[in-house]
This record gives sequence, C-alpha cells and structure tokens, in this order.
Amino acid sequence: MKVKCEVCNIVFDRKPSEVLKHVYCSVKCFKIATSKDKTLNGRYNGGKHVECIICGKKHYRTPYKLKASDNYFCSVKCHGVWQSQTLIGEKATNYKGDSIRGLCEFCGKKFIKNNNRGKFCSFNCYTKSRDGLRDLKCDMCGKVFKRSKSQIAWSKKRGGGNAFFCSNKCFGDFYSGKRHQNWIEDRSKLKDRHKTIRESKKMIVWRSKIYKRDNWTCQLCGARSKPKRQVILNAHHIKKFNDYPELRFDINNGVTLCEECHSSTKWHEEDFESVFWPNGYNNCLVRNWGENG
Repeated sequence: MKVKCEVCNIVFDRKPSEVLKHVYCSVKCFKIATSKDKTLNGRYNGGKHVECIICGKKHYRTPYKLKASDNYFCSVKCHGVWQSQTLIGEKATNYKGDSIRGLCEFCGKKFIKNNNRGKFCSFNCYTKSRDGLRDLKCDMCGKVFKRSKSQIAWSKKRGGGNAFFCSNKCFGDFYSGKRHQNWIEDRSKLKDRHKTIRESKKMIVWRSKIYKRDNWTCQLCGARSKPKRQVILNAHHIKKFNDYPELRFDINNGVTLCEECHSSTKWHEEDFESVFWPNGYNNCLVRNWGENG
C-alpha cells in the first residue's frame, strides 16, 4: 500500500503489517522526528525539554538527569560560565576557609598558615631558629654576615682553620697564591736536576762519542743493527751517574750496551766495573779506550 513520510512527504510502498501510527521513509527521517518530539520514540521514558539557564536554549533531559540537578545547561561551555559566575568564595568547591596570614618568627616574612598553625615560613627558617645564628666578619672583604652553628662547623672543616667567608668567591680569593696548600715559592724545585742533565746538549754529545768509539756495537754481546734487525743501544755509565758527578761526561766512563745487556747491569753496577773500567777491561770488546777517545 502507498504511504507518505511524515517528515519529507515522500510517497513509498509499505506492507499493511508494517504501517504504524507514525510512518517514516528512512532512519534519517525517524531521527529528525524524534529529535523534535521525544515522545515519538518507543524508548521514551518520561524525560522532557528544559531551557538552559545561561543561554535559554531548549534541550532534552532524561528523568535521571532531571533528578540529579535543578540547574540545566545545554553545553559544557554554558556550565563553565555558570561556575565562574556563581561558585565564588565560600561557594567554591575547593573552598578551605579564609587564609590565615602570619609573620615568620625568624625572618619576619608574611606567610599563609595551615589550620592556624606554624611559626615559620619555611623549614630553613625553622632549623636556623633552633641552631642559633652568630655574626661573623668575612676575612677577605670584611663584610658582616650571619651563620648558624652547623654552618660554622662546616666552614672550619672546609677551610681547615678559623677563617670565615661570606661567599665562595671570597673563599677562593683568600686561599689563592701563597695561602694555597700546594704553593711552592721556588718552582725550580719541581724540576728533576738529574733528568735535566741527562737531556742536556752536553750529555747528547757525550753519548754520540761513546757510540762512535764503540762502532755502534754492544760491548758485551756484540749486537749491532742490521737492515732487517734493529738493535736499541744505550750509553752506560761505568761509574754510577749519581755517585761520581765528576765522571759524568768522561768518555772513559761510558760504554755502549744493547738494551737487554744494559738492563742486566741494573742493581749490579759495581760488579761490572771490573769488566768495563779501563784498568780491567780484558773481557771487553773495546781496546785502548783512551787512544780511541
């Protein structure tokens, strides 16, 4: 049978069993109709249209929402506007009573008390009030400042004395120069005198003469550098370098040794003196050092 849609007035075919009190050609038309009149919906349970108390726009509310509040809003925006205008001061949801202001007993700063309790604005002021403060004079700039007992004890441990400073800058300036723990008046004492002599030009010349006289050959094992075999040579002092300073640059007090033979003489220098010294070099490869030198 032919029926007419109540929303868009389109005529369409429908079975007699499908024809109800209200006829719609599509779900879209059904939603349009129920949005205007909720009673047309089969699930309607008694809600009604109410006006927004901010903008006056009508909107539908279910029975549950009607019981929940007497204030109705069409949107979250309108609800926020109502809160900003109404929930102020004592009516605010987070209202905790009037702020109670007091003066810190240590520094005199104004602060808000919690439940009318508290004598200090911070824990720092509380600890300082218990510890007690003393007036001190900076040993660097002369400024007068306050420090607690614990801070004074820490300053003594840090500075290693009874000097007190108002800042880290004054501390650094005070312990610089001659007051520094690592200060050395004569910087030449830091130098190794023997090392300086060993690296001097005079010692380099002496070492070259020893190598040339001994033909760049170890005087114990006869080792000498070859194209495919390099031998590291050392100029050995027969009489100890430290014990006989007058013989340090004497060519007769030197002998060429390879690195291995030179290491074998360590801690046994006196035993090798009879082998290398000109008065007893019979087992040595070198002959007549005085003439060759």
